Amino acid sequence: MEKIILVSRKFDRDCGSAEWIYADYLSEYLKSKGVDVCEVSQKIKQSSNNNSHKILNDLLILPIKLIYFCIFKGIKKVYFISENQAIYSGLLNFFGIETFVMFYDLIHLNNRGLRKFYFTNVYMLALRSKVIFCDSSLTLENIKKTYCIDTKKLLVIPPIYRKFNPAKKVKGEKVILGYIGSLGGRKRTELLLDLAEELRKSNFENFKIVVWGKGIIPKVPNNLKKLIKFYGYVREEYLERTYNSFDYLVFPSSEEGFGLPVIEAMMCGKPCFILEDGIFPKEVKKECYILKNIGQIPKKVLSLSNAEYLSKSRSVRNYAKGFDMEKLFDKTYKVLFKN
Repeated sequence: MEKIILVSRKFDRDCGSAEWIYADYLSEYLKSKGVDVCEVSQKIKQSSNNNSHKILNDLLILPIKLIYFCIFKGIKKVYFISENQAIYSGLLNFFGIETFVMFYDLIHLNNRGLRKFYFTNVYMLALRSKVIFCDSSLTLENIKKTYCIDTKKLLVIPPIYRKFNPAKKVKGEKVILGYIGSLGGRKRTELLLDLAEELRKSNFENFKIVVWGKGIIPKVPNNLKKLIKFYGYVREEYLERTYNSFDYLVFPSSEEGFGLPVIEAMMCGKPCFILEDGIFPKEVKKECYILKNIGQIPKKVLSLSNAEYLSKSRSVRNYAKGFDMEKLFDKTYKVLFKN
């Protein structure tokens, strides 16, 4: 029987973290293939937001668990689901353990001072893994530009873990511009309030913006409350239905290693808007409408005939079929076990 250690802070498909959700789905898939999967996760409270607990876990608890499972249980493969925990890859390789790591982006290198120094070195250690999975062509290229590395170790496999389908949407009185993802930071969800203000000033009353995601919900001015609504986190079982309630996805992020909500919306046949100054992988932005500023969205929507909208919907749906969850899991399995 094949054996492997999967390392992730959590294995939880209803937590809001793409890495932890992917870890849970991947573990389930490998078990379905008959693999003996050992899940190594973080049990410390507040692991989702306490950096000191994360560092303590990685420096003290994680190596003890790896020693136990590798030496005493004889497991010879370790897959770090996040690059942030793969600091022992080189050491494990030295002792004959095959190591694999998933890189989602190098966005932490945009920080300054001690934080940048910390992640620069964490990534350097993680890149000693035998195989480096990259979530996109953009992440692969950023690694090549930033670090001196054997490029033969780099492999693009997007961490797709859902398979959605379009549902027939009852045409409503309003055009629904939707967003799903984290709130604030590089996601720039504050721009959705600017979009609502543009709708108000231009008297575009047949639009509504709906925002779903974890984070601090901003205060919405009274004169915009009819135009934009923040609903909070979407549970896993309602996600497909939520995408299908949109007419378009608006995703104003400044930078993404991949941009999973864009592909998931396309699976449901929803055309997507991103911004010109946003940094996205070429394979994600290929079928998007790319605009200079968010205020241009209403006019672009109104310029499309019903036939043009349906054509774009079919186009993005067909394109998203290239990101098939089962095929990508199969590809990962073959790399892990050389089948």
